[in-house]
Amino acid sequence: MSHPVHDLDPVTLIDRQCSTSMRDGDPLRVLHCIHALHGGGAERQLKLLAGASHSAAVQSAIFCVEPGDTGTLNVPIYRARKKGKFDLSIYNALMEAISDFQPDVIHAWLPASMTIPAMIAAKRRGVPCIYSYRNAMRFHRPLSFPEYAVASLCSQQIISNNPIAQSISAYRALFRAKSGVTIPNAVMVDPSFTKTSLSIEEGVPTKLLFVGRLTKQKNIDCLLRALAMLPPELNWRQTICGVGEDEGALRKLADDLHLADKVDFCGYRHDVYALMQQSDILVLPSWWEGMPNVLLEGLAIGLPCIASDIAATRSVLSEDCCTFFDPASPLQLSDAIETLLRNRNRAMQQVSAGRKVVSTYSIEKLVERYAELYRGLVAGRKDPNGLQLTAP
Repeated sequence: MSHPVHDLDPVTLIDRQCSTSMRDGDPLRVLHCIHALHGGGAERQLKLLAGASHSAAVQSAIFCVEPGDTGTLNVPIYRARKKGKFDLSIYNALMEAISDFQPDVIHAWLPASMTIPAMIAAKRRGVPCIYSYRNAMRFHRPLSFPEYAVASLCSQQIISNNPIAQSISAYRALFRAKSGVTIPNAVMVDPSFTKTSLSIEEGVPTKLLFVGRLTKQKNIDCLLRALAMLPPELNWRQTICGVGEDEGALRKLADDLHLADKVDFCGYRHDVYALMQQSDILVLPSWWEGMPNVLLEGLAIGLPCIASDIAATRSVLSEDCCTFFDPASPLQLSDAIETLLRNRNRAMQQVSAGRKVVSTYSIEKLVERYAELYRGLVAGRKDPNGLQLTAP
């Protein structure tokens, strides 16, 4: 059930009753810090983890700025009352949330405007802190540099959801120094969205789908150029689901390539799984990824997938369940799309193999791995009398 909102200053706590004090013998308490609970893969993973953590005797709470619709998420949610990502009052709100919830562990997710104050607050309060790698890590934004420095000084452990080999050397070194651990994301899709057939009605366009942010990382211009190379006799339609700073440029590119009547930009959608169910092929042309959840979710639903041949996709999928292509080659992508458009048997084989892979990424395994790390971190920082020790 959803929670009523009670005002605190400078933080709002959704359902204060969940936040009663716990002592020895009670569940381990973990405060997760993230900017928003709506949006991409990290946000969905956090909600899955927090919502199921009680099964491993972990009491989760979430500190955020934009909770959105929390649905059935039955955990305390602290909401900082601030307008933008870079409002410095977030630190005071965090300190109040820590005082109220009294966490045993603080888990800093993203973005840097949240992780930096979260790690500093944890250090000041003497609470063990985990810092998450949710993508291929590099110094690609101004806040990446101070975030890296704060993580070096204030975090005790790093958890990554993707192969550390694809991050730059500085982040690989930090990962090793903090005894980093890789925990793949869980995949949890309502079975009601499962496709029952891959057959396409005669005369109806094959529906191609992209889901993700409209940014350089996602390499959508390669997809558009590949579509322009497809033979004219093929009947298809492309849906691009997502928002981002490159939307204007991509719309113009679609116009320039004479694709405007075959490519639909549908913006942000809350019903992505329903959209996947209505589609026929999923395409992910990214230059880099964290863990490509959208591919696993697509396979769980029953979508054949085409993906760029990068470390993140290769770490979770094989050629049995995905068609790979060089992200620098629109021609290779065009050939891959044409192959699946013309060969439905190949598409069905991919889906069958993919569903077997997806079944190994369960929420139960995710919760067990995180709970084990949380407990190990706390146990390693306390003496036999339960007194907090200095961070390593």
